[in-house]
Amino acid sequence: MLQKRSANKKRYPNRWDCTGGGHVESGEDYLVSAQRELFEEAGIKTELKFLEKVFFELDDGRKHFNAYFVGNYDGDIKIDSGEVSEVRAFSLDELKEMVKNESLFHPECVYGLKKYVL
Repeated sequence: MLQKRSANKKRYPNRWDCTGGGHVESGEDYLVSAQRELFEEAGIKTELKFLEKVFFELDDGRKHFNAYFVGNYDGDIKIDSGEVSEVRAFSLDELKEMVKNESLFHPECVYGLKKYVL
């Protein structure tokens, strides 16, 4: 499942992104932040398993760490329309084709898809 970022997002609007991405707030650890973002963006509460932490330097010069998690969920999704314009499940074949055009995705999502999904 991926989410499409809303058109009003400052960075990477209208691009597909991994669900539950966001910024770690003061006093949070990566797991708490991922759980909070997943709930805020999609109304999902589920157990998450830590995969890795990676340093990124984006094309706009921003530098930061990303933590990647995986979880399973089989329930209702409630998107935040201020953050997300669409949520959709894709087949592996669809993702393999889509990821050839990396400009369709948030760059940090492309990394996660290539490393953990495709």
